[in-house]
Amino acid sequence: MYPKHITWRNNVGKNKIVLSKDASNPRTATIVKESIDNVEPVDGWENYNNYIQNNIEIPKKVLRKNIQGDVEVSFDVQSNGKPANIQVDKSLCAPCDKETKEVIEKGPSWRVKPGQSNRAAVKIRF
Repeated sequence: MYPKHITWRNNVGKNKIVLSKDASNPRTATIVKESIDNVEPVDGWENYNNYIQNNIEIPKKVLRKNIQGDVEVSFDVQSNGKPANIQVDKSLCAPCDKETKEVIEKGPSWRVKPGQSNRAAVKIRF
């Protein structure tokens, strides 16, 4: 993948072209950990957040209209750790809701903390 931004620099009489990512519009999605207290990803929060960032696709509508915000979903953690009965509790936009549900459904397993409910509530920030 090629960088989104090219910078031309003049360094003591030598011309250099420096390729770098455009940091002015870094669009990614992250999980908001504070929204979860009774379940946790089996592989840990850092790995789960990396999974979210690497696998969620920001819908074109969101990029085009510069939509930002959260999608909140809830789901049951089955005995095998997989999410089931995923529902959107707070919508950002239909494409964001769909993408959030899909990435959670296909994602890594979860673990229910001892003595806690298996119903999880997750917030994904776009």
